[in-house]
Amino acid sequence: MNTSHQPTLHCRRAECRSHITYQVFVRSINNRGQRFKLIALADNISPGGLLMRLPQPLDLHSQVFIFTRLKTSAGFAALGQVVRTEMPLYKSVGVAVRFSHTRLLALPDLQISNLQHCGFINCPPREVSCNYELCYKTL
Repeated sequence: MNTSHQPTLHCRRAECRSHITYQVFVRSINNRGQRFKLIALADNISPGGLLMRLPQPLDLHSQVFIFTRLKTSAGFAALGQVVRTEMPLYKSVGVAVRFSHTRLLALPDLQISNLQHCGFINCPPREVSCNYELCYKTL
């Protein structure tokens, strides 16, 4: 059992994965063609993708925008594609996403609540009024 608070890294794959749970902000289009934004939990994350739990499945190859704040306080934004869905577990569906574009952001003074207020975006440091498309278009 890992009793430390350090992320557990598993490196048998091509890229190491951090097996700690991150809160992620997700923007995509659901199976009915409706745009949505929500907060989800990512069970593991690597430089190439993540596995997250959603209340509903997404179609394979759906485009997904993800933002999270790392333990170092840096922001991490990614654009990716759904490559796998898993059977529901505890009323949530596992959704695996492979990243096509990623960006690490220095966000020292930005709180998660500000991101919710701004619409899950890449806010420049010290800026509270934000434009979601600023980050989404640059990925």
